Order: sequence, then C-alpha cells, then structure tokens
Amino acid sequence: MEQYLTYKHSGIKWIGEIPEHWNIHKIRYIFQERSQKGYQNEPILSATQKYGVIPQDLYENRVVVVNKGLEGLKLVEVGDFVISLRSFQGGIEYAYYRGIISAAYTILEPSATLNSNYIKYVFKSHIFIELLKTCVTGIREGQNINFELLRNQYLFLPPTTEQSSIVHFLNKQTSKIDEYIKQRQQEIIALNELKQAEIAEVVTKGINPDAPMKDSGIPWVGQIPEHWDSRFLFQVSKEHYISNKNVLHQNLLSLSYGKIVNKDINKTDGLLPANFDTYQVVKDGNLILRLTDLQNDHKSLRVGFVTQEGIITSAYVCLEAFNNMIPKYLYYSLHSFDIKKVFYSMGGGLRQGLNYAELRKLNVIVPPKEEQQQIVEFIESRVAIIEEQISIIKSEIEQMQEYKQCLISDAVTGKIKV
Repeated sequence: MEQYLTYKHSGIKWIGEIPEHWNIHKIRYIFQERSQKGYQNEPILSATQKYGVIPQDLYENRVVVVNKGLEGLKLVEVGDFVISLRSFQGGIEYAYYRGIISAAYTILEPSATLNSNYIKYVFKSHIFIELLKTCVTGIREGQNINFELLRNQYLFLPPTTEQSSIVHFLNKQTSKIDEYIKQRQQEIIALNELKQAEIAEVVTKGINPDAPMKDSGIPWVGQIPEHWDSRFLFQVSKEHYISNKNVLHQNLLSLSYGKIVNKDINKTDGLLPANFDTYQVVKDGNLILRLTDLQNDHKSLRVGFVTQEGIITSAYVCLEAFNNMIPKYLYYSLHSFDIKKVFYSMGGGLRQGLNYAELRKLNVIVPPKEEQQQIVEFIESRVAIIEEQISIIKSEIEQMQEYKQCLISDAVTGKIKV
C-alpha cells in the first residue's frame, strides 16, 4: 500500500518512525483521569476485551460482587477508556455506556480534540499492547497496569482530519475481515454439527443402509437394525471406582468440552484441592460422565473417553465396559445421548445431578461386537476428515486475525497512507 512521502524518527523506541507532520504527546497531556464516585444509581458495568465496557447484564449475565457498597465504584462516561486488570492482554477498553465500575480500574477521559475511534484502534493495536506489558505491577506480572508509568509514555497523533480518514479506512476494512471470519466460524459450527449428527446416526442405525429395521422402544433412538439388541447400562458396563487415597497417583486429568485433558497438578488456580486423596483413579478405556448441574448447564459435553491412567475428581461417574461392549463404541453411544440431551431429563435433587444408581437402567443399543468395531472405525475415519477441515478453517481464521492486527497497527502508526 501507499506510504507517506517523508518520515521522521519519533525519538521513542517503541514507536519508531512516524510521518513527518505527525506529532507525539505524553499520555498525561491528552487524557485526564476520571475518579468520580458516589453514583450508586448508575448501572454496573463490565470491562470486556471482546465487547468493550458494557452493562454487566449484557455480558453473559455475569454478577459483580460489591462488598463495600456501590457508592465506592467509579463513574464511567460514554467515550471514556477503562484500564482493567486484563488490559495488558488485549488493550484498553472503550466505554459504550455510562455507568459505574470497579474502583480498582483506571478511567481515562480523552481530550476533546481527540477522535476516540482513532484512539480505540491505537489502544487495541499490537504495538500499544506491547507497551502496556512494560507498565504492569503486582504480585504476578500483569496483575494490573501502573498508570503512573503509562501516563508518562507517548502517543503518536496525526492531524484530526487524518484520524478520521484512518478510522473510516479501518472501519471498512476490518468489517470485511470480521464478516469473513464470522462466515468461516459458521462453517466450523456446521461441520461440528455434521460430525455430531453422523456419530448419532451411525451408532443407532449402523453402516448398512439396507439392513432391516425394527423399533428400539427407546424414544430418543427410534428404529435400529433388526438384529441389534437393547440392554440396560448395567448389563454392558459397571461403575469403576478406585480411590486415590492410598495410590497417590500424580497424573491429573479433567473433562473439558467432552475430552479428557491433562492438568498440571503443581499449579493451583483456586479450583484444585489441597490434596487429591478424594480423587479416583481411572485407566485407559474408561468412560467419564459429568452428571452434575444438569439444570443450569445445557451446553457442556458430559461424556469423555480415557486414554491414559490418571486421577480425576470423584464427582464424576467412571464406567468400565464389559466384554460384550467395545469401550469406544459405548463411548460413542453415550456421546450420541449426550448430543441429544438425554441426561438433562433424568437429573434430580437440588443440583439436578445423577449418580450411577440412577443411571444404571439407561437403555443402550448393543450391536454384535464385530459391528461395534466397524462402527468405531467408520466414525473415527469420518471424524478425522471433518476435524482436518475444521483445522484448515481455524488456521485461515488465525491468519486473518493476524492480518487485521497488522493492518490496524500499520494504519495508526502511519506505516501505510490510507
């Protein structure tokens, strides 16, 4: 793209060269800190990297816990910028609403001569985020941003007309990029839905489209091949429980989005116990079911397949397949029930949970063992193809996101003339 005719060195290492007619200013001369309190009747805001500063009830209904009363929160006006505890990760957040926010945050009121939309792009650019990372303090790096350090840093400012031109250019270009990314993300959703639908179809109908069919007697299954059987879960598996108290296994596992993943046992994030005596030992081929909080969480995938020995919370149900069931087929079968949200209609109690005693009479479809293996191989072949397509799309999305960030940085720093 076109560049400016002449450049000058800004004298600031992190900024480098800027167009000759641009100016640089210390942040403290173009922003003033707003620290007004006592506006307890204003809506409570949340500072988000994705949506900017918005009312908390628009941000996934997250609840802000206020221990000392709303009068201690800071006022935010539309057009202000908010330095939050996570700004060093993704930039300073722009306020789209008036309201009040945590007193731990720094509120910046821009000068009237600034184009806030231009500054919004500057504050989200890679080059500025790298600057923010040098202005952090706290027990751990990045706990919060030290405004006293930041206010003495410099910003580059083109003339106001050029600020508007840059904003117009970036609005147009980034909206195209965002629309492209959105379409590609929709393709990923469609591919995941296709994957789940194919799994559900094959584990209940088999891979022979010409097989004679019969009614399974199970509402969420419908018809199955005539030579298949229906069994209770306790007829094809048993609950597997080995306490970790005397084993002291150290390979910590967790169920995340339907997959069993490793966790670092030495990193406590506030969610892990002081010791793991109450955990259970699981082994390769076990099935893990998270059957708690069924009422409040209808999105999670609750069935996982274990591929290594380790420990996992005893709040989960662990199953071991009998010889008449190939463990991976039983997993795909229960996974299909998971997709169809079968478990949600079964939960009871205050936490809407299930235990093995309540689950043991779940109806499970049982093909001949040879067909179970064929189905597993068919599913894994199809899943591998779909996952490869998803991986390609994700890579394209990452490239477009990186291109968007480079475009923003180049435009707001004058590397390109728009």
